[in-house]
Amino acid sequence: MSARFLFDLVEPAVLTEYVRQYDNEVLRNQFGLDQFLPDFLNDELEYFIDKKAFQDVDVAEFRAFDTQPRMTGRQGFERLRGELIPVSRQIPLTEEERLRLRALRAGDAKNQAAIDQIYADAEAMVRSVKARLELAKGQVLTTGK
Repeated sequence: MSARFLFDLVEPAVLTEYVRQYDNEVLRNQFGLDQFLPDFLNDELEYFIDKKAFQDVDVAEFRAFDTQPRMTGRQGFERLRGELIPVSRQIPLTEEERLRLRALRAGDAKNQAAIDQIYADAEAMVRSVKARLELAKGQVLTTGK
C-alpha cells in the first residue's frame, strides 16, 4: 500500500531509468574493478563459464629407434555452472512517513521535497548494491572464487 503513494509521486519507469543513468554516469568512475571484471546484462538466473586449462606442450623426448614415442595430453576445458543470487537493499517506509505521503497526495505543497528524497534514497540503494558487487569482484580477484 505504501508503494502506491510513492508511485503517485515518481513513476517506477522514470525512477528505474534515473538510477540506470546514475549508475552509468556517476558510479562508473567510483568503482575501479569494473575495468577488470565489467558488469554485463544477463537475463538468465544461471551462468556458465568455460574454464580453459592452458598447458604448453610437453618437451619432446629422445627415443630409441624402433620404439613408440611417449603419449601426451591435450589442453582441456571445464565448464563451471552456477546460479546468480539476488543482491539488494531496502529502506523501510515508517508509519509517520506514510502519513506524510498521504498528506502530500492530498495536495500539500511539499511534494518536491518528498520527490527529492525518493531520488536520494534510490541513489543510496544503487550505491549500496554497487559497493557489494565491488567487494565480490575484489574477492574474486584476490581468492579466485
